[in-house]
Amino acid sequence: MKVSKNAEIDPPEELEDAYGWISKKSLLVSSLEAPKVLRDVQYRISFKLDGTPAAGETYRRRRRALNTAVEYAIERKLLTENPLAALKKVKSS
Repeated sequence: MKVSKNAEIDPPEELEDAYGWISKKSLLVSSLEAPKVLRDVQYRISFKLDGTPAAGETYRRRRRALNTAVEYAIERKLLTENPLAALKKVKSS
């Protein structure tokens, strides 16, 4: 696995709290290989922040973005295959 050239650089002082929170709360990309985790991500992208269902096109756009991110993770050797291919799509609104 390649490490970012900035991996050893500390975040700017004004971002340290946010960086610390994200570091503690974030899952590793490899956790997407677990169907339960991936289904949860797929479910959550079908809703807006206020908890109401997202429009169908919004869901499709988010799923495309998720797929692009997964493909990038494969390219970076963080995943071996696209786990989205094994899941049925969540019914969008």
